[in-house]
Amino acid sequence: MNEFFKKLGENILFSAIWELIKFLVVSILAIFINNLTQNLIYPFLFVAVIVVIWAIYRYYTRRKDFQYIVLYKKLYFEYLDKKYIYNYDINAKSLVNNLSSYVGKFTCNKDKIILKCLNPINAKIDYLPKDDIYNSYMLLFNRKYNAGELFNVKVESTVCEEVLFPHFSTNIVKPTKLLEISIKLPLNMLKNDVIYLKTIPNPVEVGVTETYEKRLERDGTYTWKIENPKLRYKYSIEWNFNDLKNSELLFK
Repeated sequence: MNEFFKKLGENILFSAIWELIKFLVVSILAIFINNLTQNLIYPFLFVAVIVVIWAIYRYYTRRKDFQYIVLYKKLYFEYLDKKYIYNYDINAKSLVNNLSSYVGKFTCNKDKIILKCLNPINAKIDYLPKDDIYNSYMLLFNRKYNAGELFNVKVESTVCEEVLFPHFSTNIVKPTKLLEISIKLPLNMLKNDVIYLKTIPNPVEVGVTETYEKRLERDGTYTWKIENPKLRYKYSIEWNFNDLKNSELLFK
């Protein structure tokens, strides 16, 4: 009951702030129109006030954009012939009260993936309707986390189908402190041991893709650590299969 009244109070406060912002915008706009012909300083004053109001509004609502922040996101990708393993281990901090679920996505068909949740223990997996190119699932925790509490999500998956392209990538959709991507590739199926680390900007932003050439370790592994990866950017590792493997992919 206390939580209900707390949520109700937050909603009332948010609505009041929004109504106040609308009132201020309308009032300033009216003053601006009435005085536009009298003094050229009003256009600049109007823009400045709008910017300040918007900044205050975004500061208040920013925490509502995300339910949690990721402190450490560890991804593991291993390519096997005609299938691959994808595991992730995420340490996060809740920004809201009563956080009780986590949503994951994958691109393959639902009948081609084997999912296993290692943490939280006994979390239930519910598959969600397909969204564009992604299939989604929700992990239902066996408890609720409040703002400031830490939690861990660990999932192992095996995808029983071929990769579409010789690369592994992840999109940063939550504020993240540290991203770690580890891959393991079969050297006998590769053209060489060269891989390409790519940082790809959000399509709606002006930016240039950054590419770095690296080499796999002798066992076909490589680990890429990125501190404070940029929100809505894509981080990708690409490689080249040898001619025999490419021909298999071409005629699969």
